[in-house]
Amino acid sequence: MVLYFNGNHVDLIFAKIIKCRGVNVTRPKNMLYKKINLHYLFSTVVLGALAFALISPLSSCQKNSECTAVITVVDTVGSTLSGASVRLYYDPKNGKGFVESTQSTDGSGKTTFVFKLQAIFDVDVTYSGKTASKAGIVTLQPGSSVSKTITFK
Repeated sequence: MVLYFNGNHVDLIFAKIIKCRGVNVTRPKNMLYKKINLHYLFSTVVLGALAFALISPLSSCQKNSECTAVITVVDTVGSTLSGASVRLYYDPKNGKGFVESTQSTDGSGKTTFVFKLQAIFDVDVTYSGKTASKAGIVTLQPGSSVSKTITFK
């Protein structure tokens, strides 16, 4: 197979190379001959590269970065408390970056918090007008779920 460049075309010839008086001479083999248009070849390569560039960011390599905290509230004998108010918060000393989220527990005494970034939260629980401040600490990591049981006294 021999490639010949001719203007804006590439000539692709399947040829047989023979020796004639010590010089290599190329002669077409069975006259099989094909022209490839360079413009067509170039546009095909460019479109393929563009398609790859657009599809690559959509691959499954992206990792889940959500942080989930499942809080269960129980009383001193281990019975779940439904309707308890659970507050997760981060209170920096300088007052900047305060984060807070409050939810109520369901019938099984659980509530689920979802955050986009990792964090360390203090947990307050309020039930029947009484509040247990700093009843626990929850550490959240990207892509993971943390379960914490808080005993309300």
